[in-house]
Amino acid sequence: MAVIGVYIFLGALVFGVWEKWTSMEASYFCYITISTIGFGDLVPGAMHFADETDQLKMIAAAFYMLFGIELYDKAEGIILVVLLLSLLVAMVCGGATACCWCCGKWVLRRCTF
Repeated sequence: MAVIGVYIFLGALVFGVWEKWTSMEASYFCYITISTIGFGDLVPGAMHFADETDQLKMIAAAFYMLFGIELYDKAEGIILVVLLLSLLVAMVCGGATACCWCCGKWVLRRCTF
């Protein structure tokens, strides 16, 4: 999740400068966009889209969004897997906090530390 936080922070810096948004607006836009909620109340390039520089900003924003959505999705999936495995271990091991790898097989045991 730290990677997502850094990604949102860097995006907020860039979009804040490009769009002249406050840091709160830029952070809000970055989070809402990469989490695929996308309300549409803040849109990059909505104020001016006339010259080539603004068009390049839109292309960069599209790549930021695509990569950010993928990053957010992967992080969300990892967190879900860890939570489900923790629940499975707790149910199968009868409250044990770990399963150990021994002799090439998964062996369930209660942790003694």
